[in-house]
Amino acid sequence: MGRQPAAATVAGLALVGLGVLADTAPVHYAPHSLWLLVCPLFVCGLGMGCCFGSLFAVALGEVSEEQAGSASGTLNPSSSSPPRSVRR
Repeated sequence: MGRQPAAATVAGLALVGLGVLADTAPVHYAPHSLWLLVCPLFVCGLGMGCCFGSLFAVALGEVSEEQAGSASGTLNPSSSSPPRSVRR
């Protein structure tokens, strides 16, 4: 695997950090401004989009074909149906 997933992860984490830092100023100085909260949260979302795809690629990169389904299922448990004891 090349250096691209690592670069995307670092860039994504930098965007998340920048968005979180930018999101602290409106909370303290302009608490009633919606757009001053939305724009940094958008930057955080872009950063998370960069991070999660490449993190999944790195996590599943060394998994054998026989274990690919199980490994993918452990990374995405929220997309599966709830356990039978939770269903109504």
